Amino acid sequence: VFLVVFQVIYFRWSQWKVDPEMRGWLQSTCAVFPCELPPLTDLSKIQVVKRALIESEKNSGVWRFELIIKNQAQFLQNYPGIKIRLFDTSGQLLAEKIIPATDYLNEETLAGNKLMPSKIPVHIAFDLNMKLKNISGYEIIFVK
Repeated sequence: VFLVVFQVIYFRWSQWKVDPEMRGWLQSTCAVFPCELPPLTDLSKIQVVKRALIESEKNSGVWRFELIIKNQAQFLQNYPGIKIRLFDTSGQLLAEKIIPATDYLNEETLAGNKLMPSKIPVHIAFDLNMKLKNISGYEIIFVK
């Protein structure tokens, strides 16, 4: 019987570990057996509250990016990567860059709880060194 239960868990693990209904049971299992559950992730639940892209100095090519985001999920989740797409006045893509969470999180956050809290706004700021002119718009996409 134990072997059958173990096989079912083993083969269903990848599905069950992301199922909120099964997670409680799996957490109890991991308290007894050596296993670890990854944090739940739902990028669609991360909301942009405020954003700004400002050139540090006129024609310097260094852009200061500031963002306030909020995890609207009922659970903690990993901080997302941020894909920034920059556009010119005609809507043509000038550049895109992916900023991993480890590049925009400060040392204090990285040393503490590395998961994004639920329902609490988080301020993010970093510089982009891109020698671009005529940036008239940008798009933010959260990525894993």
